[in-house]
Amino acid sequence: MPITLPSVVRIPMTQGGQAGCRPVVRSGDRVCVGQLIGDSKSAMAAPVHSSVSGTVISIERGPSQQEQNDIHVVIETDGRQTVADTVQPPVINSRADFLQAVRSCGLVGLGGAGFPTERKYAASKKTPLHTLIVNGAECEPFVTSDHTNMTVYVRDIIAGSAAIMKWLAIEKCIIAIGADKKETAELYRSVTAELSGISVALLPRQFPAGEETMVIREAAHVRILPGNLPADQGFLVSNSTTVLKLQHYLMTGMPLVSRTVTVDGDAVKMPMNVEVPVGTSIADVLAFCAGEKKPLRKLIAGGPMTGTALPSAELSVIKTNNALLFFSENRSDLNKETACINCGRCMENCPAGLVPTMLYKQWLQKDLKSLEKNHILACIGCGCCSYGCPARKPLSDALTMAKETVAAGKPMENDR
Repeated sequence: MPITLPSVVRIPMTQGGQAGCRPVVRSGDRVCVGQLIGDSKSAMAAPVHSSVSGTVISIERGPSQQEQNDIHVVIETDGRQTVADTVQPPVINSRADFLQAVRSCGLVGLGGAGFPTERKYAASKKTPLHTLIVNGAECEPFVTSDHTNMTVYVRDIIAGSAAIMKWLAIEKCIIAIGADKKETAELYRSVTAELSGISVALLPRQFPAGEETMVIREAAHVRILPGNLPADQGFLVSNSTTVLKLQHYLMTGMPLVSRTVTVDGDAVKMPMNVEVPVGTSIADVLAFCAGEKKPLRKLIAGGPMTGTALPSAELSVIKTNNALLFFSENRSDLNKETACINCGRCMENCPAGLVPTMLYKQWLQKDLKSLEKNHILACIGCGCCSYGCPARKPLSDALTMAKETVAAGKPMENDR
């Protein structure tokens, strides 16, 4: 269901990936839906387009979901949703043309990570890609936006998969669907029965079945070696809604300007899946879903396991928001942190085979070398360690920060 068009949108220039864009419009400019409003020369950024038609009333800085002082293009909508003249289906005659189209779409991974899709599809130079896996696992509690799209846009997702296979010279495609969605899996099997190279695989009904190395292990029965990316072993894993939005761009030329968002939680009156223009305030989304059922205590962007708690509903929806969860005090309070009892549950629950308590201590000690030695980069940020910890240690948050620090090669206090 499309949300009621807001009167104003504030579109952040940081929309996923590891770099932001700079505005290419000015205050007072008229803009149309699909018009480019932000771009960057960085390969780690995806272009940003207007999700509405109207007038740019300001270019201002302020907090976004990803940056404390992000640049926002603020647009007053005119209610007409006039489409930009530049919105035309791309002409593709080569792999390079296809990758340029992926970038021009402004596409980022829509399963939550937000990595620029063009960079991911460009893949490894060491190994040719041989298998595309369309990730339809969606295993987090509450979140159903991908599954909604998979049931509504079956043929579009299959067509998008075929386009990726064609232009990236991939011979095989596996559409991976959770075992709890057997009817959807059967639907895809029936539609792909006569198509060469495309099959359907069921994934275990467990969390975190949607993590890409686990998807590969369960769907293709191949383990990704430590230190390797999936592309290094010939695999490309792409979220099902990412494939869908790409196909819509190939058909119409409309870039990524809106996305399906699951709105749920005990503090919202009418939980539902809605199509939301990028830049809409979260408060407007909540109002469209009939507002608060109970006083809001915690707001999470994404799922409860891997999502991010947000400080305010005044922040804008960005491309990576597959869900917005609104919780009351009853669903938000946790027991106070206590001493570790060395029960080993975090280690038993870790799908990556790590020892979270050890890594947690090394993070507190700012021991960069030990973190790297003990494979902090293998952490998938699933949150299972924190979820099962009876001492309520903030293991997942600490390991995520540790991984980001090691990956970025930033000096820590003890290493300066």
